Amino acid sequence: MASFNHEDHCFQKLSKQQEAVASIGPRTAMISKKEDLAQVDLFSSPADLNSRKVKFAFKVFEGGNETPGEVIHWICNVEQAFTGLNGHTGTLQQQMVQQLAQGSALSAFNNLCPD
Repeated sequence: MASFNHEDHCFQKLSKQQEAVASIGPRTAMISKKEDLAQVDLFSSPADLNSRKVKFAFKVFEGGNETPGEVIHWICNVEQAFTGLNGHTGTLQQQMVQQLAQGSALSAFNNLCPD
């Protein structure tokens, strides 16, 4: 019986998600500044804090100017960050979204999800 490799499974899953999001349509946003990026170090095996870390960077969600495809892509990225950081509690996810959004998107989130 073949052994299951969680790292390979995670990378294959991420690749399939990116392919699915890419099929929604082209992303038109250009990232010109480093401060427009959110970067997190994800664990290749979220349950194992000693597993390999992978840098994962994506555009911070500002709200208002994104296309539907960009919004979906951002949601997929945030879900991947939750998984890669083993962030399954509501409090941790709320704190993470507050770091991964800014502008009107962050204001709307904070109004809907007060501390």
